[in-house]
Parts: sequence; structure tokens; C-alpha cells
Amino acid sequence: MPWSVTDIMPAIPFLHGRPLRVQLALLFATAMLLVASIFLGYMTLKVSVLTRASMERQMHAAAEGLAAASADAMVREDLASLEVLTLRTAGYPGIRRLELADTTGKRLATAVAGPHGPVAAYPRDTLTTPTGTAPAITYLDAPFGIETLAGGGVLWVPIMLGEKLGWIRMEYSLGEMRATIAQIWADSMVTALAGVLIGVLILWLFLRRLVATLESTARFAVQLDKMSGGRMPVWHGTAEVRQLGEAINQASVKLSLQNRELLAQQTRLERMTDELGVARDRAEAGSVAKSEFLANMSHEIRTPINGVLGIAELLIDTPLNREQREYLDMLRASGDAMLSVVNDILDFSKIEAGRLDMESIEFSLAHLLRDAMKVQALRAHDKGLNLYFSIDDAIADRLMGDPSRLRQVITNLVSNAIKFTEQGEVGVNVLLQEQDDGTVTIHVVVTDTGIGISADKLDLVFESFSQADSSVTRRFGGTGLGLAISRRLVEMMNGRIWVESTPGAGSVFHFTARFGRGSAQADPVCATVDLAGLNILVADNNATNRRILDAALRGYGMLPTLVEEGQAALDALLVAPTAFAAAILDAQMPPLDGYSVVERLRAAAPDIRMPIIIFTSAGSRGDAEHCRRLDIPGYLTKPAGKEEIRDMLHAVLGKRKTDTTVTRHTLREQRKALRVLVVEDNLINQHLTSALLQKRGCEVEIAEDGLAAVKMLEKQRFDLVLMDVQMPIMDGYEATRRIRADEHVRSRPRLLIVGLSANAMVGDREKALASGMDDYLTKPLNVDQLYALLSGIGDESALPGEVAPQPASADGEFSITGLLRRCCGDAHLAEEMLEAFFDDWPQRMREISDALAGADAAALVSAAHTAKGVLANFTEGEALTAVKALERQARSGQLAGCAALVDILSERMEHLLPVLRQAVAGLDRPTTTVLS
Repeated sequence: MPWSVTDIMPAIPFLHGRPLRVQLALLFATAMLLVASIFLGYMTLKVSVLTRASMERQMHAAAEGLAAASADAMVREDLASLEVLTLRTAGYPGIRRLELADTTGKRLATAVAGPHGPVAAYPRDTLTTPTGTAPAITYLDAPFGIETLAGGGVLWVPIMLGEKLGWIRMEYSLGEMRATIAQIWADSMVTALAGVLIGVLILWLFLRRLVATLESTARFAVQLDKMSGGRMPVWHGTAEVRQLGEAINQASVKLSLQNRELLAQQTRLERMTDELGVARDRAEAGSVAKSEFLANMSHEIRTPINGVLGIAELLIDTPLNREQREYLDMLRASGDAMLSVVNDILDFSKIEAGRLDMESIEFSLAHLLRDAMKVQALRAHDKGLNLYFSIDDAIADRLMGDPSRLRQVITNLVSNAIKFTEQGEVGVNVLLQEQDDGTVTIHVVVTDTGIGISADKLDLVFESFSQADSSVTRRFGGTGLGLAISRRLVEMMNGRIWVESTPGAGSVFHFTARFGRGSAQADPVCATVDLAGLNILVADNNATNRRILDAALRGYGMLPTLVEEGQAALDALLVAPTAFAAAILDAQMPPLDGYSVVERLRAAAPDIRMPIIIFTSAGSRGDAEHCRRLDIPGYLTKPAGKEEIRDMLHAVLGKRKTDTTVTRHTLREQRKALRVLVVEDNLINQHLTSALLQKRGCEVEIAEDGLAAVKMLEKQRFDLVLMDVQMPIMDGYEATRRIRADEHVRSRPRLLIVGLSANAMVGDREKALASGMDDYLTKPLNVDQLYALLSGIGDESALPGEVAPQPASADGEFSITGLLRRCCGDAHLAEEMLEAFFDDWPQRMREISDALAGADAAALVSAAHTAKGVLANFTEGEALTAVKALERQARSGQLAGCAALVDILSERMEHLLPVLRQAVAGLDRPTTTVLS
């Protein structure tokens, strides 16, 4: 028979007669305490077992390391070295006593843990060393044993060098482990009790409202009791439930009579609903057809526009006279404008057709906003507008969501604000609306001092193909889709968008968006200068800029003094020249701008040489020379983020006396060059990868196989290793495993290792990660992916951008443009690649032929794989298809069909090689040649 919680409540005397919410809250608390107790007991036992096993593994690793390090000293009977090694190892946390003895049990070195570190001891008795029947440990393959002592244990490890030289006896303590487990248990218990209390409180509040609702419903049902009718069985339970049942019984008769009339009306409504459904389906089908047509039409228009712009980019790098370059610039500008319109139509049609998906990736809000504003800075400067942005410090910088769509909305709003503003300023403020452990909701405010919007047109601006005034389209241009798209994108980001405006006084656009929280990242440190407590003078006539600089400087612990005129800044510097560590001066402050302040300061007090930073809305020709002439060490353009301001202060405060001025470009150039180890056995891939890395300022070393790489890493330090996974002598997987093992033994920091392979099969990436690699890239290398990887290592203030896929050549086609793109447009490098290929390819074919003649499947797999990696740099046609098929066939072990594949490969190469040779002579004229 069905039962519920309310059935067992009367059976508990303590709960009898109490209100429903009291009974449920007490039962809930009891159940949660019982579950928490069982869970804590289980977790404490499991943590104890795992922690002890982990500590024993660590003790064994330390003993093994000592055994390996002391073997040579034992052979030489170097007791001093043995004592040093023993004392060094005895410092490992948890070791009580460490003894080293020969096979007879004679102690050679002993170290005992002391209050200030391990000390040497010299006992005269001998050790009773383990016999061959010492217990073995199941989780490690080594002949050693463990003795159990009170509060710890003893570990025996043999010292081997061809033969057994002696024993290491390590006595360790589990006291620290037990203290840790006790602390974990106590913390967990406190957390569990707090969770129970919070849960009971929440349940209490919830039940309070629920019971109030039941009581209100019961009172409403009692009013229906005036109607006559039959009765239904009354439910047994709490008083509230019984009262509600009685009231509903009284109303049932009347309701049954009304149901008959409702059934008749329902029949009529169903007929009308069917008719409306048919009409709705027809309307939806027409809407979908329209949206799909718009999407297809926009795509067909966008494709040739992209072609036109691509050809324009190629032409711009060729010799042109002034008239031709002007025409080409006009062509590119017109193409960009048309592409912007088509993109709006395409986005709108995708939204209407329900085919626009939102991504969920991690990004930096600060960098996204800064980059978006940089794009708009020049347009704002050309119109004489002040452009600024700020972000609430309470917002988590790393978010999860679609950064491209957020940037699209911000860019559209800022672009519109600049378009409709003739004088004044445009600003973006990002505020925190709410956040919790999992999500962050931001509130973005875009403010301008433009033409404004009348009250009756405010809702119209977010409609498709509409603007507030038809004359706006004629005067300013536009499709009227930007804000409509922004509204839909904001809704897809779980937010809303609205506008406040006064005609002639500007507009304020608001939107909210919700994102997940990303991983926490510390701010990059650019120098060792301590900025906390430094007094900084800030002079800017714009109140918004002063507010932003004040918040940024105070955020790093500095003490800014704000003035709004150049004369006030000059007076402050002359009155108290030693009061400020540095000064930030706006370049445009009528009547006395930043340059004039410095000129008068140098004339009045030439001995004052504090660091000065000029802050300008846009760079002008001659600014750099002006700064050098006035001995101004820092020059920064707006808008600048907090990190750039901080980096500039680090640079100018720690800068030696030179004739150069620190700029944004200088800050980028002063970043430390990355040291990269390229582990690659193929000469062509070595050359290409090295050249691409060196173009980004990297220091490159080459290792021809995994064993050579392991030996180099024992003596040198690198920031990155690009590791080919398939090489002779030692492949990349084994090399990575050895490098990780050496890092563990020597306690070295983890080195970033990225695998490279010409394979792109399912499971290859997982295999690479399982071996210890951090990432995995396929060959031929995608330049954008490689440079994004380098940006993530060497430039902590920059995020890797979206990687644009490189267009693949059609089957049977060689594209010199594709090769140049792979070489970053370096025709000389492309020529060197082709020449090296001509010298190398005969050797590749000989290796394939020799392996086939010797029926050596392993050698044939290796030779075909190497040839595939080389050939993929130049073609994606039938020659590459043939060598891929050859590798697969050889890997299967069936060599019968390999001869035919080798013949196909040779035949296709006879067509390809002349095309490649012809391409060398035509590198200055990018062409595409199709193989017959």
C-alpha cells in the first residue's frame, strides 16, 4: 500500500501534534546528520589509506634517488660523499632516521632528524639487513620491504650497480599525515554541521510559505462549501490537508455540473485551435523559407566579396604607383563597408532561422574590451571625441561564454555612438550586476553626447530594418539591423537591452549578459618595481579620464593626486618636486597641454628629472621626436587598460638613462624571448619550424630525436618543447615520459611540451596527453595556431585570438599562395623550403624502396610517415593521398599491395615536381597551378 513521510510522523511521539513544517524540518535535519556521519566516516578511512600509500611511495622515491646517487660513492668508498648525500635526503619531510650500510650490515652513514634539521650520527653496532625473503610491495616492482613501527614504518631499499652494494634503511613517521587527516575530519564535520543548519533554515523558510499557501487554499475552498454536491473520501494526514480535503469535497458537486458546459465549449475551441494551427504552420513555413533565402543570398554575396578583398590584400604588397594604391585603398574600403552590411544581413537571417549558436569558451573580459575599444579609437580621434572605458574591479576577469558575440554587441553600440556624436565623448562602463560561485552577470553602459533619440522612438531602434528617423539613414548610413541583432544576441546571453535618451543631449544604452566563471589567473608581473605607496601626479582636463586613472592607480596601491589643468600640474611639480614618483600628463589640455607643461618645467627647474608619461588620445606624426627632445621617458595612447598603465610605470620607474622613449610597442619588444627546443628528425620541417619561431623572436635549438632532446634538457632550460611523436632511436612519447620522470626526481618545474604529428587520427591526441604532453598539433603546422600558442606563453597580457582555418587546396592542386601563407609571406623562406624538398625527396623515395624490397613493414611505416610529413607542406593532392594510403597499408602488415601504391606515388610525383620547380621561379607572382 502506498505510504508517505506523513504516515510515519504520528508514530514518533516527539513529533505528534506539532506543525507540519516543524515535523519536516526535524526529520530533514536528522536524515542529513545521519548521511553526513556515514559519509565522513567513509571519507576519513579512505583518505587515511590513500595518504599513507602516497607517503610510502614518496619515501620510496626518495630512497631510490639516494640509492642511485650513492652507488658510485660506495664503489669508491667515499664516506664523506655518502654522509653528504644521506644528510641531504634526510631533510625530506617525514623521515626520522636514514641509514646507509653495506651488504654485511656495516653502517657507512647515518642521519637523524633534529629540531633544526638532520644531523649525522655514528652508531657502532651493525644493521640486520633484510634477507631474500623480505616482503615485496605490490604497487612497486622493486625488491624492498616495509616494517611497521609505532606511528610510522621502516623502508628497506637495495643499492645496486650491476650487483648489490648495500642497503638503505629509512625510518619515517606518519604523525604529520595523521594530524592532516584529523584536521580534514574536523573541517569536514564543521562544514557538514553548517550545511545541515543552512539546509534546515532554507527548508524552514520554504515550508513556512508552503503551509501558508495551503492554508490560503483551504480558506478559498471553504468559500465553495456554500454549493451543494456529493462528497469524496477525505485524506488522512495533517490538519491542513484534512481541512483542504473537506473543502474540496464541498465544491466537487458544483464543479461537476460546470464541467459539462466546459466540455461543450472545449469542443468548439478545439475546432478553432485546429484552424489557427494550420494558419500558424503556413506562416512559420513562409518565415523559415524567407530566412533561409536571406541566409543563402547573403552567403553567396559574401563569398565573392571575400575574394575581392583577398585579391586586394595580395595586390597591396606588389609594386604600385600612387594612383593605383589610391584606387586599391578605395576598393578595400568599399569592400569592407559592403561586407559589414552583408554580415549584418547574414547574422540576422541566421537568428531568424534559428541557426546561430553561442559558443562557451574562456576569455578575459579586460582584454576583450580593450581590444574592441582600440579598434574604435582612431575613428573617435578623427572626430575629436574623447573615448574611454572602465571595468568594475569586483568583476571576475576570466569568464566562460561567447567572446566574439559580446564583442560584436559592444562594438556595434560604440560604433553607433561615435557615428551619431559630433562632439563630446563616448564611454563604456562595465558594472557588476550579480555573481555567485558559478555565474557572473555584467551590466554594460555605453554613453554618448550625440544627437539623442526622442521618447516615442526609443522602442523602434531595436526593430529590424528600422532607425529612429528615416533621415538618419540618408545622413549617417546603415541598414538598421545592428541594434536588432544586438538585442537578439543579448537575449541569447540571458540578458536584456534598453536605451535612455534625450534629443540633443545624448543617449545611454544598457545591456546585461550572464556568463560562467572561468579559472582564476594572476595579473602578469612586468618588473620588480614596487608601486605600492608611490605618489603619482595625474593631469587631465576630462573628469572621466581622471576618474578612470584614479581607480587604476589606486588598484595597484598607488596614491594619485588629480588636477584638471596643465598650469595646476606645473605648479604642483615646481612647489614639491620630490613629492611625486612620476607624473601622467594628458597631451591635450587647453590652454596648457602636457608637452607645454614639460617644456616650462625643464626651463624653470632643469634639475627635476622625475619620470613623466604623456597620455594622448591618438598618436600624431612627430610625437616620438617631441618626447625625445623633452626627455619624456613614457608615451601611451588612449584607451589604455590598467595593465598597460601599470607596465608603463614599471618601465619608466625602472628605466636607465637612455635616449629612447618607452611606448606600447617598446613594452611588447622588451618581453623576454622564448627559448624553444624543436625535436624533429626531418630537415625540411626543422627548417620551417625554426624559421617561423625565429620570426616571433624565439631562440631555437634543434634535437634530431627524442634521446638527444632528453640529454639536452638535462643541461639546458627551455620555455617550450615542440616534440615530433614519431622519430627513430627514441620517439616523442618515450622522450616525454623520461622528461616527466626526471622532473619528478629532480623536483623541477613542469616544462610545456607540445606534440607534433602528421597523423590526425582519433585517439592520437589522447595518446599524446597520456604520455605527459600538454597539447598536440598536427603537421603541416598551422601558423596561426603556432603563434597563438606562443602568445599564450610569452605574452601574458594577450589572449590567443581566434584561429582562422587555412584554406585547403583542392584535390590535385598545388597553391603557391598556400605555401607562402604557411611561410608567413616570406618568399625567400618558401624558396628555401622548395629547394630543400628537391634535395630531400630522392632520399625519401630510396628509404621507401629499400624498406619495400626488404619486406620490412616497420621501416616502410617509418619511411612513409616521414615522406607524408614532408609532402604535406606542399600539396594536399593525389601524391599525398598515395603516401597516406601506403603508410596505412604498411601499418596493417599486408605488404602485397604496397608496390602498386609506391608506383602511384612515383607517377604523381613526376607531375608534381615540375610544378614545384616552376613555382620557385614564380614566387614573386602568386599563382595557382592545377595538376593534370
